[in-house]
Order: sequence, then C-alpha cells, then structure tokens
Amino acid sequence: MPALTPPTGHIEAAVVAERYAAASGFAEIDPSYYADQSKVVVDYEVRGRDADQAHVVLRDYTSLKEAAAVVGTYNPAESRWRFFPEFVEKAEQQGLRRLYSYLGPLASNEAIAKGMQAGTPIADPYHSATRKVRAVLRQQLKGCDMTELLQRPEAQAHSFDLSHMPGGAALIVDEGSMTFPTLNPRGPAYAEIEHVAPGETITTHYLQLQRAAELTILCVNALAEDPQNPGRTVRGLRQIMLARRASEDAELWLPDLSVITQKEWEDTFRPVVGTLQAADERYPYFSPMLASIAYNTIDAKPA
Repeated sequence: MPALTPPTGHIEAAVVAERYAAASGFAEIDPSYYADQSKVVVDYEVRGRDADQAHVVLRDYTSLKEAAAVVGTYNPAESRWRFFPEFVEKAEQQGLRRLYSYLGPLASNEAIAKGMQAGTPIADPYHSATRKVRAVLRQQLKGCDMTELLQRPEAQAHSFDLSHMPGGAALIVDEGSMTFPTLNPRGPAYAEIEHVAPGETITTHYLQLQRAAELTILCVNALAEDPQNPGRTVRGLRQIMLARRASEDAELWLPDLSVITQKEWEDTFRPVVGTLQAADERYPYFSPMLASIAYNTIDAKPA
C-alpha cells in the first residue's frame, strides 16, 4: 500500500508564526527573533490532550529551543477545523484545513492509544457518535447569542476561567471559537469517622460523585482583550454553570435564573440536557462531561 501524502497548498507555517508574534507579543514564535534563521524550522502540528488543536511549532536547532502556539481547533459539530482569523486569513483557510484534516485523525489515534495505555482521560472528537451529538447540540444552541450570554454580569460572576485567561470584559465568541454544552459530575465531600479505641478515631474523607449533575456551557477559544498588553487579544477557555440536578429528585433540573431566563431554559437548555442524557444512554463510551466519546474519564459508566 503506498504511503499517504499530506495535502499541499496551504500557507507556510512561518507566515502564521510571524502573525502570531505580532498579535500576541510572543516573540519566541517569530523566526526573525533568532540570530541564525537558517537553523530555524517552523511547521504545523496537531497537539492537545484530545489531538484537536492546530499548532504552529518553531524549533531552533542552534539553541535547541522550541516554541508552539495554538492557531485553531477541530470542531466536531461541523466536522471541520476552525482557525483564528487574526492569524489565518479566510482565503488561506481551505488549504490549511485540508492539511489538518489529514493530520488530525492520525494524531487522535496515537493519543487514544497512549491514553488507554496510561489510563489517562482521552476524548475522540473524530468519532462519528461525537460528531452526530455535537451537530445536534449546535443546532439546539443556534438561537443563543453566546457573546451576549458571556457578557452578562451575572454570567461573568458565575463563569470559571479554565485557562488563566486575563481580562474578560470584552469577551467574544467568533468564527475561531467553539461552544458546546456539557453535563458535569457533582458530589458532596463527606467524612466517615471510625472509632478504633476509647477516645481515638480514624477519619476517612470521601467524595461521592453524581454523574451528569450540572449543565455547563464550555466556550473554547473565546476572545478577550489582554489587559497586560493594550491593543492585543488573548484566547482562552470559559465555563458557565447554567443548571443543576436537584439532589432530592434525579429527574428535576433547577436552572440558574440569575444567568438565563425561564424561556431560554425551556426553549434551548432543557432540550440540550435531553440530548446529552439520550447520548449517554445510547453510546457505551459517551462522556456527558466532554460531550464526546471518551475513555478513562471520571464520569465513566460503571462496568
């Protein structure tokens, strides 16, 4: 069988690296930062825990330094790679998309094999079930303006910054961003006290997890102003908790009406919960916490 040849016709990685350096101030990714540019190689790679991040990677073979920057993400809802418009212009994206469509599944297979061997959590964004569920969720969220939701003061007060992204006042979800809902586990911590002798006890701490207990919206690559670098932007990961399952009734969900309205809950987010729950029941390896087929996650179904 002949070897597969990577698609060509994409923009050179060094050009994208230069743009990244100019927009972010991360000079180490720019080939002109190095004295001997003949010893500098810039290339595209797929990285990230789930092999769904498009990186430009610079290697300086004189100093043996390496610099990497994320310039896009694979979106299972569209079965498509999305690139950040501040680094990759619209006319350049098609060729780069072809390249990453070739590299992505190869990197994913390798990541899954390593994750299974090590017992670490790993998702499969390229799995057909992941793509089907994400596509349905994308349609259900179509009427929701995620930028407006993120910018609500109540939502900002309840959001979690999962990437240590500074700022947030001008948070934007654009064509480089990816938004999807998840059902996260929740569990109260409790302690079990065992009396082992008169006046002596041993305390054992536990965390009892309830699967699929909290509805959150995950915003990947949301765009915000960088307060430490005026005029520059950063991308990061934000999560907003919208509802939780009632502790006394597993079928009852309680929306956070300080963040969303009752109408938004009824029209959009309650159906989203139903979609994730149905996928959880249908697919043996579906993780509501990652909204993907996944392995070794803390919300894995009992064997």
